Amino acid sequence: KLLQLAEDSGKITLGKFSQYLTDLSTREAREGEAALEPGNAILLMTAHASKGLEFPLVALADASWERGDGGAPTVCLDPEFGLSCSVYSADSNKYERGFAHRRNLKLKSLKEAAERKRLLYVAATRAQDYLFISGAVKQNKSGVWSARGWLKLLLPALDLAEIQREPEQKCCFAGYQLRVLMPAAPPSPRLMQRAAGDAETLWDFETDKNAFPPLAPPLMQPLPSCSLPGPRHITATQMAHLGAVGRAANAEARRQLRSRFQDIALTGISDDDYAEIFSPRRQRERALGQILHEVLRYAGFADPAATSDSMIRSIAWERGLTSAAALRSFIPEIRQLLRAYSDSLAHRWIMNARAAQRQVYTELPFIFRAESRVLHGVMDVLLQGADGSWVIIDYKSSQVAKGEFNEHAKRYRLQLGIYGSAAQEQLGLPRPPLSYLHYIRGNRMIKLEREDCQRELDRLETTIGEVVAPDAKA
Repeated sequence: KLLQLAEDSGKITLGKFSQYLTDLSTREAREGEAALEPGNAILLMTAHASKGLEFPLVALADASWERGDGGAPTVCLDPEFGLSCSVYSADSNKYERGFAHRRNLKLKSLKEAAERKRLLYVAATRAQDYLFISGAVKQNKSGVWSARGWLKLLLPALDLAEIQREPEQKCCFAGYQLRVLMPAAPPSPRLMQRAAGDAETLWDFETDKNAFPPLAPPLMQPLPSCSLPGPRHITATQMAHLGAVGRAANAEARRQLRSRFQDIALTGISDDDYAEIFSPRRQRERALGQILHEVLRYAGFADPAATSDSMIRSIAWERGLTSAAALRSFIPEIRQLLRAYSDSLAHRWIMNARAAQRQVYTELPFIFRAESRVLHGVMDVLLQGADGSWVIIDYKSSQVAKGEFNEHAKRYRLQLGIYGSAAQEQLGLPRPPLSYLHYIRGNRMIKLEREDCQRELDRLETTIGEVVAPDAKA
C-alpha cells in the first residue's frame, strides 16, 4: 500500500513524500472521527499542530516551562562531524569529554536553541489580533526579571526585563501595546471549585437575565471585531504577487493574478504547490530560476562561478529535479548564466564593497509593520556604497522579453517599497535606501525610484481591499 501511495502521490523526493504522508494523516477523516465544528469553545493544541492555522486570540500557557535535558549524553551524533563519545580516564576514574564530543554537544545545544526559537515564532504568529502569554518570573536584587523557557527569550526582546513590579501596567514596544499583569498572589483555589451548598441556593435565585447576564470566562468572552480585509501577515513573495495584479496586461490576466494572491495568502497553499497545480508547463523554467537563485545565495552573491557541479546537483535534488537527462541540460545553462553574472554591475558592487570593508548583508530577514499588518521577508542584498548611502539589490529569475525589463520591474515597486521602509526603520535613515532589481536572466539591473515605491506602499490597504473583495471586478 505504501508503494501505491508513493506512485499515486506524484512526489519525487523523499522529503516531499514524507510531508505528503503527514498531510494525509492530518487531514484524513476516519470513521467515527468526523470533525466537529467548534463554536464558543477553546481549542487546545500543541505549537507543532497549530502550524498553518490562525486564530483571533492565542494563549501560550506556561511559557516559562523548559524541557530538562537529562544531562549530557555519553554518545552524540552530528550529521556533519559524525559520532563522538565520552572516554574513560584512568587518571580521574571517570568519563571525560574530548574536543570532538564537546564540539558535538555544543552544536546540539545550538540547534535545540534555534528550534525553540522557531517553535516560539510559529506559536506566536498564530494570533491574528491578541496574543496572551503567561508564565513564572523571578526578580533579583537589582530589580531585573528573569525566567526560563520562552519567557527567557521574550523578556529582553520586549524590553520587559527591568519594568517595575505593579499589578497592572501598559507598555509599548515597536508600536504595539503590551498589557502586563503581575498578580500579587496566585488565584484562590475556590475559583476553580464550588461548595456543595452553592448549587442548592442558586437554583432558587430569581433575577432578571437582562440585568444580570451570565459571565463568561475571560478567554470565552467575545473579542472586538476586526474588519481588516485580507491576511494580517504578508510574506515577501505575496507582496510581489500583490504588486503584479495592477500591472496585468488584460482582464483575464488580472483575474488569474487576483486568484493566485487569494489562494496563496488566504488559504495557506505554498507558492511551489500553486505553481505545480496551475502552471505545470512552466515547471522547467521555474525550477531553473529557483536553482540559479539558490546557487547565488550559497555563494553569498559574490563568486558563484566557483560553485561545483555537485553543489548544483544537490540543490536540484532539493527542488525535486532528479532526472539525469534534465540535469545534463540544466548545468551548462546555469554555468553560462553564472559566468554572465560575474561580469554584472551587481556583482561588481558587492565585490567592491567587501574589498573596501564596507558593510554588506546578504539574506537579511526583516519584519515591518504597515498600518495593521505585519510584513516579513528576506532581502537578498543590503550594502553600503562608497558615499555612505545604502543600496538594496533584489534578485529576480523571471524570464523577461528583451526590452521589457523596465515595464516588468514596475510590479515589484510595492515589494521594494516595503524593503526600503523596513531598512530605513532599522537603520534610522532619513529616507529609504536606493532599490535595484537584478534580473539574473538577461543580466540587467533596473533602478526603482523611491517615490514610485512609496506611492505603492501608501496604497497597500486600498490594493489589498481591491484584490480580496469577493465582488471585485476583474
